Amino acid sequence: MKIIVILIGFLIIFNNSYCDSLHWKKIDSLKNWKEDSYSTLKCVDSLNFMLFCHHGSNSWGYYFKRTTDAGKNWETVYGDTSYFRNSKDYYNITEIRDVAYPNKNLFIAVGDSGTVLRTTDQGNTWNKKTLGKNLTFFRVRMLDENYGIMVGGPFSPPAPEYYETTDGGVSWGKMNTPSNWRHYVDDLQILSRNSFVATPEITPNDYFISVKNNWQTWDSSSRSAFRWYMYFWDEKRGWIAGGDPIGNQHFKQNIEYTEDGGRTWIVQRDTNYNYEPIKDIKFYDDKFGIALGQWGCILTTTDSGKNWIVELAEDNFYTGWGLAFHSLQIVSRNTAYALRDASFIYKYTADAVDTTEVEERANLDTNFSLLPSPVSDFIKISVPKDIQNYKIEIFSIEGIKMTELFIVNNPIKIDVSNFATGLYFVKIGNKVLKFIKI
Repeated sequence: MKIIVILIGFLIIFNNSYCDSLHWKKIDSLKNWKEDSYSTLKCVDSLNFMLFCHHGSNSWGYYFKRTTDAGKNWETVYGDTSYFRNSKDYYNITEIRDVAYPNKNLFIAVGDSGTVLRTTDQGNTWNKKTLGKNLTFFRVRMLDENYGIMVGGPFSPPAPEYYETTDGGVSWGKMNTPSNWRHYVDDLQILSRNSFVATPEITPNDYFISVKNNWQTWDSSSRSAFRWYMYFWDEKRGWIAGGDPIGNQHFKQNIEYTEDGGRTWIVQRDTNYNYEPIKDIKFYDDKFGIALGQWGCILTTTDSGKNWIVELAEDNFYTGWGLAFHSLQIVSRNTAYALRDASFIYKYTADAVDTTEVEERANLDTNFSLLPSPVSDFIKISVPKDIQNYKIEIFSIEGIKMTELFIVNNPIKIDVSNFATGLYFVKIGNKVLKFIKI
């Protein structure tokens, strides 16, 4: 009896301490979760999404769902009939391995038996072609509606090559891939028509490659092992994420940053948080980014990853045991989406402030002062002497909360050197000030 009481008390304390999120909320649940699963979510804008789903617990068969109203209504636009014909014969079922969604009309899926499946009218009609029965394509990425790269090759023995398209996936041609770099990739990102970066699966060493002009020039550099996900803002700045193993089936959370195109990496996060690694990482711009973990853990940054804020999804620790987030899509600085446990869709909504109202109220009260403006490093805020323990919140012009703190000294000195150039609002109770960051 004492053990049960102690355990319940522990869960209550843990929930109250760690599991509060006002930002991430569950908006969709798979109706038939025992038989189907959500595999990949793609959002081309704030309204148009495509969802890659599987039939069966063993990923047998697939289908695609589309929404044009941010997930309020979903429509199945394609279903794999081979699953129904061969539901008891796994080897006769074509499996889709990856998908790309460059605009609301074009959607491409690739997989076994050299399959390339395309729609150019939001899923109303589909074209399926086979580039070779003995080929398996594992990755597809599209830069825009015309240019893309695909990685795949013979399944056995494995010898993947890189393919490119310049006509939106209608045709694919082999790139000039060096024979010693024919490896599967953990991740790949196209930076321009003449440049892409990738993390090949090479053991026992792990590498990062930067390729230009169809492999005419390319660089390779070592990277930390167990970094499966990456995101690059430009050809120089980017992040890789994953987790170093610590014991049996336990991992750290690791995020690293580069400013020289992947030649060297700077550690931004190296910690043991719930023994699970980072599952995905993306940035909306060079400041605002999100990283997904397990056990309901989600991280956000507004300063290029120098600081990561940890929060849990709305499920508490008990019901969220083993929560695995993946398939991150950021559509604005205010909104993002992700899948959880292959059964749920979650939506991120940032803290916001009505900047129209703020403009009308800004700097009207002479008892409050903020200097200097414009500013490059520190602002100094003076408040009436009778104000103590008030919360100060700073918002960007887009309504994103940049930071918050409590008044303990007067005047208050705040470091804004990492903020992007632009207009910001400082909210103190019902008073609002503003400043310009340069």
